[in-house]
Amino acid sequence: VYANAELRYGAAQIQGDALFITWSEGVKASVYIDGAIVSGRYGNFGAIGHFIVVEDGRPCYCGSRGCLEMYASGYAFRDAIQAARASGQASLQPLDIFPHAESGDPFARQVVAESIPYLASALASLIRLTDISQIVLLGTFARGGDYLLTQLYDSVAGRLPGVVRSNLTMRLGSQYVMETIVRAAAAPALASYFAL
Repeated sequence: VYANAELRYGAAQIQGDALFITWSEGVKASVYIDGAIVSGRYGNFGAIGHFIVVEDGRPCYCGSRGCLEMYASGYAFRDAIQAARASGQASLQPLDIFPHAESGDPFARQVVAESIPYLASALASLIRLTDISQIVLLGTFARGGDYLLTQLYDSVAGRLPGVVRSNLTMRLGSQYVMETIVRAAAAPALASYFAL
C-alpha cells in the first residue's frame, strides 16, 4: 500500500525498477518491476521481515527464529524501549525512534545503530537477489531523515561488490497521512471493479 501511494502520489517519479522498503510494526519490501508491483501468489513476495539474519536467533511470531523483524522493526524497538523504561532511560514509542535519532537523541541513535547491520544485511541480500539497486524507504523510515539514510546507505553499500555499489541509490519516500494510504489501498480494487 505504501509503495502504491508513493507511485501514485509521491513527489519524486520512479525511473525503472525499484525496491520500496516499508518499516512499521514489521519490515516489508515491495518489488517494482516493469511498471508493476510483484506480489506473488499469496501476496508475500518481498517479505524481507522474515529473512533469517541471526541463525537460531530470537523466536519470531511466524514460527521461525532469527527473523529480521525480531531485530529491526517495531517489535524489536518496543522490546528495547521496554528494557530502557525499566531502568528509567526512555519514554519513546517505536514510531518515534527514527525522528528522535535524527534530532540526536542518544538512546534513539543507539537503537537505530543496533538495528542497522540487520537491515543492511537483508537489503544487500535483496539487492543481489533482484539486481535492483534503487531503494525507496517508506512508512516510518520516511521520518528518519539524513541520519537514518546515511547510516543505512553506508552499511548496505559496504556489503555490496563495487559494480553493484556504484549503482546503489537510496532515498526517503514521502510521509503520508492515513487518508492517502486508504486511497492508495482502494485504487487497485476500484480500477479492477470499473474495468469490468
